[in-house]
Amino acid sequence: MMSAEKFIDNRVQRALDTWLQKGSWKVEVFADATPDSLQVPAGLDFNIVTLRSVDDAAYPPQKKCFMMLRHMYDHHIDNYDWFMRVDDDVYMDFPRLSKLLNTINSSMPVFFGTPGFGMDPDDGIEDGMFYLMGGPGMIFSRGLLLELRAHFSHCIQHMFSPHEDVEIGRCVWKHAKKAKIPIAWETIEFFYQQYDKNTGAVTNVVMADTTEQRTAKTVAYHAVKKHDLLYTLHRQVLERRIKKLLNETAKLKREIQAMQTIQNMKEVQIETVNLRLPQNPMIPRGASTIPAIFWDKYYRHQVDSVIPARGHQGKEQPTLLKYLSEIENGILKKSCPHLSSNPQFTHGYLWVLPQHGAFISVAHKGLVKGEYSYCTTHVQEHLILFFVMFFVLRQSLVGYFVGEEIPPARKRLHHHSNTMVRYQEPVLPVSFDSSKDRVLFVIPLHGRYRALELFMERYKRDFLNPLKNVQLVIVLLGARGDEHDMNRASAYLLHSYQQEFGTSLIRYHIADTGKRQFSRGAGLQLGSLVAGINDIVFFMDIDMIVTPNLVAQCRRNVKHGKQAWYPIPYSQYDPDRQCYDGSLARSVDEDRGFWRDFGYGIACFYNTDFVSSGGFDLSIEGWGEEDVRLYKAILASGVDVFRSKQSDLVHIYHTKHCDQRLVGEQARSCHRTKASHYASQMCLAKTYFQRNNLS
Repeated sequence: MMSAEKFIDNRVQRALDTWLQKGSWKVEVFADATPDSLQVPAGLDFNIVTLRSVDDAAYPPQKKCFMMLRHMYDHHIDNYDWFMRVDDDVYMDFPRLSKLLNTINSSMPVFFGTPGFGMDPDDGIEDGMFYLMGGPGMIFSRGLLLELRAHFSHCIQHMFSPHEDVEIGRCVWKHAKKAKIPIAWETIEFFYQQYDKNTGAVTNVVMADTTEQRTAKTVAYHAVKKHDLLYTLHRQVLERRIKKLLNETAKLKREIQAMQTIQNMKEVQIETVNLRLPQNPMIPRGASTIPAIFWDKYYRHQVDSVIPARGHQGKEQPTLLKYLSEIENGILKKSCPHLSSNPQFTHGYLWVLPQHGAFISVAHKGLVKGEYSYCTTHVQEHLILFFVMFFVLRQSLVGYFVGEEIPPARKRLHHHSNTMVRYQEPVLPVSFDSSKDRVLFVIPLHGRYRALELFMERYKRDFLNPLKNVQLVIVLLGARGDEHDMNRASAYLLHSYQQEFGTSLIRYHIADTGKRQFSRGAGLQLGSLVAGINDIVFFMDIDMIVTPNLVAQCRRNVKHGKQAWYPIPYSQYDPDRQCYDGSLARSVDEDRGFWRDFGYGIACFYNTDFVSSGGFDLSIEGWGEEDVRLYKAILASGVDVFRSKQSDLVHIYHTKHCDQRLVGEQARSCHRTKASHYASQMCLAKTYFQRNNLS
């Protein structure tokens, strides 16, 4: 912590009274003072460091900052993974900070904090340079300090601005070329800094602005110079932490009560009675022939956090409404007479116990003496046989729901130009284990050499160092000419990775499309031919950020012959059109991008399920429509489909060109997708009003 003698008895003491005592860290305060007057909490590793030949009151504290970093290295480099430079007017939420840093590899050169881009003419910001603002704090990984230590003297002698945070950033930029500096707007959510919008100066935190939504991820607050403000902020952070713990405790209590209820059911005759069940009963896996299913008016999912929710099919809605009508008009009136005349359905649970057969519980709420009250009814299986069929036998009904006949796998044919591709039903092994089976990434590529370079850099970092049980297959599509030359460059790049890691981990194929247009489906189908019987195929695009967690999700969310996974990616808007300035009472994510739930191009399933569906319709040329047809074919083959939003599956923005030769639905889809990535509706409206001078 950077401080001075005049702030020891006030700012430093207040920090010791609040946030400093909550962390399992070593605390050193750099000031020309003694700790005699301080009341240090018991058990806190704390001391004051006086730096020689450093003016304690000099401002800006450039030399002091560099000497502080040198002291961290010389005395503590072998004992700690992370080093923080903070001001004495900052407030840190240690539990959140600890959780955040535990997700980052400290051996890498990481420079973490709020990115700065220069505001004053004398900042001396060079092209391509980024720095971190000192107010909210700068975090150095051990790997970064190891690279910087030898250059501190040079950096002190070659400073171009009066700002210590700019010069620290310049030193990192010049002497730690491989430093990881997160400069995305996500970091704003971690480091809260209060500005006066009129003057641009940093001011004290305004408590009215620190709403729970705005500070949901905040780890640092700046500036907090007033003692009463610091205590108020500390109380708010603790209250929210207590609230979270109470919610988690209540959830655990409900689960315990649910387990006790299930155990006691062995001695209870299941009848139409008014039993009050917990809101989220957890059914033990061994007690049920099918997983418990939670459902409301809009969604249903198995009581398993791995499996995402799924909306009700259109054909199911009449059955659901009919069933609820029977409950409300008959059983509910007898079981819950205390509710109002028009109770509202909230949710239901369906499960099967071997001792009692299938039964369902339905919860309603209604007014009792002016206040809402809940009532849950149980119904035996003879009343819900038709309802159980909709859920238990839903796989056999999928073809009926989508309105298509289920074609036998061995008879499904597709024609590609003059080539006919025939799929035969494979001979399956004894068992499939999605936790161990290999995942095969298949990516078609049409030009886009720079995008391939960026993708391979990330792929090497996350999957090849260290090695994962995955294989990457890239199909280079293009006709002769410039595209052919670009494919040669891409092939050369991929070949260099093959030489380093081997063909068992990276494969590529060059497909000359001749006079045909680009066909994404043909590229994916060609790449999938190298997949084995036990392999899981993951169709992906080159502009996606792919993480190891995504592969783990893929393995958990697919089941051979039963379930495919279609994740919903977060798609970035054009960064040149973003309008977020921190003044809108809305999430930053809403302005940076959106959940692309209308696309089906990213898919994960067993290779045998893909083959059984008949694969892609290879008659489709150009952009679009091939993914929707495959999605329907997967459903028609009897494999259920689950969709879920994946925050770590990010589609990086890039300019999109719609071929003028596209017609019909392909053309409309392409133009709709292109328009949807311009900017958020709020941003477009704001731009429109500004251009037309509308208030």
